[in-house]
Amino acid sequence: MGVGRWYPGCVAIAAPLLVALAMGHLSAPQVDQPRLRKDLGNGARLYTERRKGMDRFALCVAFEADDKTEGAVQGRRHLLEHMFARGDGTLDKTLEAKGCTLSASTTRDTMYIEVNGPTAALNDAVTVLRGLFMSPLKVTQEQIVREGAVLAEEAALRPWWASSTDAAWTEAFGAGGATLFPQAEDVAKVTPGECAELLSRTLVGSRTTMSLVADLDTDAMAKEAARAVGVLPKGEGAAVSRDSTQDVVTAGGDATVRAVVVPGLGFSSTMTAMAVAFALQDRVPGVQAVFTPSAHTCLVVVAFRTDDALARARQAAKDDRGTLAVVGRTAVRGWARGVSEDPLVGARTRALLMQTSGSASADLLLQQAAGVSDDAFLAMLDKVVGEATR
Repeated sequence: MGVGRWYPGCVAIAAPLLVALAMGHLSAPQVDQPRLRKDLGNGARLYTERRKGMDRFALCVAFEADDKTEGAVQGRRHLLEHMFARGDGTLDKTLEAKGCTLSASTTRDTMYIEVNGPTAALNDAVTVLRGLFMSPLKVTQEQIVREGAVLAEEAALRPWWASSTDAAWTEAFGAGGATLFPQAEDVAKVTPGECAELLSRTLVGSRTTMSLVADLDTDAMAKEAARAVGVLPKGEGAAVSRDSTQDVVTAGGDATVRAVVVPGLGFSSTMTAMAVAFALQDRVPGVQAVFTPSAHTCLVVVAFRTDDALARARQAAKDDRGTLAVVGRTAVRGWARGVSEDPLVGARTRALLMQTSGSASADLLLQQAAGVSDDAFLAMLDKVVGEATR
């Protein structure tokens, strides 16, 4: 998320940094700045925010997948992201020449394209993105195989909790989007024509969200954003489904994970589950807090590296409840502040928040973080370390 390390499909977040943020050990610019929310005729949603004192811009474009995206080969969207955003390296070099950086990532249902750079280069960056979105995908079978090999290397470097998080996703929602890494034998089945067809379903306005933060007039930024994504065809809108049951699922594999089903970023139950995950990570060795971002219902995961780690977490939930509540509430406030105060770090989180709640303002996260009560925290804690409800 905003403060943490993104892996394909999920985010691991470092609790000590969050606590430092919440305690005021890190400083940042003021957040009270003009904002603008705008919907384009093609269905794309824009959010612009003027952050005075910034000398760089931070933008993120999110393309939500439709329910036909994965098809027979799991991980096709991740493969597409590599070929679309990275290609032969020309895109990176063009932006680097302007002092900009490009990053791309894929979650279980969304592809993110993120660019930041000097404010004076915003117009050039938008021109590059507009050209990218309008140009047909040019890819060969050899490129597909090559990028498949890169994905295999990425898969081999996944952290210890990743496969178990995939298993929890499958347990909660079924196999769709369960893994973002296609098998080597499946990569050979993907054709250039399939990639082009998949991209045409992905680049549609009705499934596009764009956030842009800079020290510029919000209307001027909205015009730039519209120039980038206003060229997309409208397409079909996404059917939003929110599961607020807060069920807890258990999955095994390389680790034992307890995953809370939450309605998405921008909802109080999600923030409460994150507070519990942060607290256990901070107080119990061998625990990792993981958020699996999604434009719809998603998971907050607590991964236990060993059975002993789970046992210690359960003991802490009995003996150290008050401390866990203080640590969790402090940490989640720190996470929200980290997203709010550093737009260069929080660009993807803002785009995701726009997808799920309709507002990319981090004020919503700050309010929800401040509103996590002891009672709500302790009830969620008991669910996470107790018996699964599914």
